[in-house]
Amino acid sequence: MNFWPTSNWQRALVKKAARADDFDVRITELPVVPIRAGESHKVRLLPPRFVNERFLALTLVEHSWPPLDYNKLTVRVPCPRRSDPEILGASEPAPCPACSVGVEIRVSALLYAAALSNGHGAQMIKIPEWKAVPELAALGAFEFASGCGVELSRDRWGRFRFESLGPCPVTEEDYSISIGPDGLHLAPRKLPPGILQEMAAALNGFLRAGKPQPVPDQHRELMEHLPNCTLVPISFGFKGPHLPGWNKVSLEEIRDYDYRLLLDAGNIGLLCGWNGVAIIVGLDADDEALRGELLRCNPWLRTTFAVEGRPGRMKWFFEVTGPTAEKCLRSTKIFYRSVTGKEIECGDWLASGRQGVVWGLHPSGIWYRPNWMPLVSIDAREFVLPPGYSMQVKQEKSLDSAKEQYRRAKCGERAAASRELIESALSHIDPDDRGTWFKVGCALKHNGQITGDLDAARVIFDEWSKQSRKFDLGGQQKLWDSVGENGPDTITLGTLFHLAKENGWENENETED
Repeated sequence: MNFWPTSNWQRALVKKAARADDFDVRITELPVVPIRAGESHKVRLLPPRFVNERFLALTLVEHSWPPLDYNKLTVRVPCPRRSDPEILGASEPAPCPACSVGVEIRVSALLYAAALSNGHGAQMIKIPEWKAVPELAALGAFEFASGCGVELSRDRWGRFRFESLGPCPVTEEDYSISIGPDGLHLAPRKLPPGILQEMAAALNGFLRAGKPQPVPDQHRELMEHLPNCTLVPISFGFKGPHLPGWNKVSLEEIRDYDYRLLLDAGNIGLLCGWNGVAIIVGLDADDEALRGELLRCNPWLRTTFAVEGRPGRMKWFFEVTGPTAEKCLRSTKIFYRSVTGKEIECGDWLASGRQGVVWGLHPSGIWYRPNWMPLVSIDAREFVLPPGYSMQVKQEKSLDSAKEQYRRAKCGERAAASRELIESALSHIDPDDRGTWFKVGCALKHNGQITGDLDAARVIFDEWSKQSRKFDLGGQQKLWDSVGENGPDTITLGTLFHLAKENGWENENETED
């Protein structure tokens, strides 16, 4: 069996030359490949002599939360004190708050390997059981000429298995040339800031609350009560989600059966910002003073959906509409200016890319308590910030995309206007003026792209254009093909309605931009 991968790996990791002296390999990043339930990997485990002279593998000690029998929302983070320093790229072990309170740990081994079947080349295989490493060594998996390939797998219940694939000889010379003079290196892992402290706090609250469990079918009442809101799964006892892409979940996705299982596995958050249907805003008061002032200036807050966590802490949620609603998409901090002039952070305006927990266990050991009132819809101008308080903008990476989605959606609302309304406006626009003809074509093409019905938009454009004595089918087609995805300067139906109004057209729905 040929150990070294074919040209795919060589092109990716090795610049092969005529002489061995010409090899200049710097493998600085190796992916960590976990062996998940139901998966198998055929590999040749690499002799570690060029990497770690004392051990056959690197030790990965991970803190694992929550301590439930089965939970897809498990958060695992390397322990900075007990993991191999190479894994974290640190020479000195850092303090570990999760160790101090006894957060559960799982010990794994990271082995250098080369894939035998999928051509991915050098990689790190994560072995979930450290005791398997000496058993693999006894099998001869780490030897050179007498070594063997192995198949590593886990069954559907997660139990780890391995078996020999037969002889797979490697010469020390070939191995040395192929990995290069610098050897193999694992890209250090960066610990998410504060996550070990979050684990420690979650464990303390869990114990204080008497080791409770998530409530079965807990998502049902929330989904019925908040039909136009996006719910986010969060690990039990945490205040924020860690699943990749959690802030891009759509309303359609939360109706998926597997997604609902995740919602039932821990805490549940409500995603704020534009969700394709409405702008949902969360208002978080961190102290009693701000809570009282907000209620005094905005009495309608008493009638909207709200959640209490720690005593004195309150989150309200509401829908924002109106001509200035777009401004509400930006998340901000709320500050109070003290008599000394110092600004004290005391709350949050939760919008694009942010969420607020509405169900589950607070890290303090208290259950979040929703009031089960309906979500109130207000004009953005109705919200009043109490005197003495200010908002400081926090830049959000997702803000621009959220604004663009909202603008497109509002264009879509106008685009969804009936064909009769559009044709009514066009009846007041002269098709003989070439500049006007150009703008109308762009607006109708843009409208067709928004609605997904370009054919209908083209029919309307052709019927209107044929009223002109200058009508030319070739020119009509040329203009239509030249208009890009957004049209020149994003000419929309608002422009078309504006042109119609200038010629006496009246629109009772006021759909002008």
